[in-house]
Amino acid sequence: MKKIFDETYESDGVTSRNVWVSELPLLKKIEYGKIVDLNDPEKQDSILSVIKEVLAEEDSADEYNFYFYSDQTTKDALDENIRPSLMVQISEGTVFSHINMSDYDFAVNLQNLLDASMNLEEKIEEIL
Repeated sequence: MKKIFDETYESDGVTSRNVWVSELPLLKKIEYGKIVDLNDPEKQDSILSVIKEVLAEEDSADEYNFYFYSDQTTKDALDENIRPSLMVQISEGTVFSHINMSDYDFAVNLQNLLDASMNLEEKIEEIL
């Protein structure tokens, strides 16, 4: 993984720190294509490590936004490239995550991704 941007913005009295990370191996190959896999403990540890590192730094941010981009792309039904990403926001002690995925992931992997996302949110809450 590679941190590509780390920027802080202020808007409406709220200071947000935004961290973009690329080259996260989010995809795994299955029989008919690639799906996002957030259940791998190594991937989770990598994500948590970045978040812990940023939260450990002293700054004046009110909220934190993390953008993790996959190191690979997949295709959708229109044969267009889709780069999966995971976004995490930490604000006022609340953690929210969102996964951008292909239509294939939505069709065959949605519940797994929702469960993995909830699990990841719980792990992040433990380090707050």
